[in-house]
Amino acid sequence: MTTFKTTGALVLAAAALGAAGCAGGGGSEQAQEGAGTSKVAEPAAEETTTSQGDAEPAPEDVLATREGKIDDLPVKLEITELTRSGDTMILGLSLVVTEGASDEDGANIYTDFDDGDLQAGASTDGITLIDSTNAKRYLVARDSSGACVCDDELGSEYVVEDPPSRLSSTYGAPPEDVDALDVQIPHFGVIRDVPIS
Repeated sequence: MTTFKTTGALVLAAAALGAAGCAGGGGSEQAQEGAGTSKVAEPAAEETTTSQGDAEPAPEDVLATREGKIDDLPVKLEITELTRSGDTMILGLSLVVTEGASDEDGANIYTDFDDGDLQAGASTDGITLIDSTNAKRYLVARDSSGACVCDDELGSEYVVEDPPSRLSSTYGAPPEDVDALDVQIPHFGVIRDVPIS
């Protein structure tokens, strides 16, 4: 199993992105408190990655797809964005329940994407990006108060059949020559080689 260095990302709030100045990659790595060398977990579910060009065009760009479960209901997760913007990387997700839920009783996200440290309620800070070329893992960016630059307070967020739930997280960007990353999502496993735009 490959061991990866954990790259912490500390950012200050900025008007346009909500984040600026992420630490990522390079020789002056700043590790998040309590973070050390971590191992990449194997996918928890069978990979069903769909790259652009492998499927019919969708109303929005879909970079990869994975089926999984949230709150014991089947959920389709789509990665709709992995965008480099200067020193930061934005990850966008779309989720829908595929069967068995109405608008009133969808799948409760709660802590499914959280790293386990509930600082400001459940969030998406448990989702990490992996640069397998340079053996680095990127954790969600944090502002000057330590809060994640990501969607939070997900305790009352429900995924239903329609409309999709949309979530996002911000990370430090990998080196410019990296054109794809693996995305590790709790309960959905590792989605490999997601292209960066």
